[in-house]
Amino acid sequence: MTQFPMKGRTALVLGADNAVGRGAALQFARAGGQVIVAGPDTEAIKLLHRLILDKKGNPVEAALPETINEAVALLREKRDLLGHVHYLINAMHAVEGADDAWSRKLYAAVLDLIAGRGAVRLATIWPDDAGSPPPFPSGAWHTLVRFARLAHEDQEETSDSLRPGAVAEATLALLHCPPGACPLETRLGFRPLKG
Repeated sequence: MTQFPMKGRTALVLGADNAVGRGAALQFARAGGQVIVAGPDTEAIKLLHRLILDKKGNPVEAALPETINEAVALLREKRDLLGHVHYLINAMHAVEGADDAWSRKLYAAVLDLIAGRGAVRLATIWPDDAGSPPPFPSGAWHTLVRFARLAHEDQEETSDSLRPGAVAEATLALLHCPPGACPLETRLGFRPLKG
């Protein structure tokens, strides 16, 4: 169980249908926060929603349609239902095979959706092999969490790989620290340089 309390806070987790996003949503819910679980894989989102409910959490389900406009309309509805989103966790690229163009457009649209509605803490979880992360809004309270690679469920963590839950826990720890006290970028599970 996480040591960072989030009671009374709401997080929107984009990519909650992949292992890292699912881990972030579970960690946030365990910490007592309200979480909007969002991603394009309808079945994975429904399963995560049920899992959080079974653990006495209070999730809001958002299985995202294929078009950006429909996805944003759904997320607007969920945001309005809850009143305010305190944290936006972008885990859309946390696994191989993410649709880069769709994910970037969705992220930009979601940033517009939450702009001007009070302070929002942003975290992007980004694998090292996924190229460059999307641009961050100027003046935003943002943290980039980079990692080398994920360990598969059937293998142990190595020096350059992490379990999805470890990435999620590190992300939640960064969301919990006050503005100015956290690094802008954190790198997890990287092999030390030989020298």
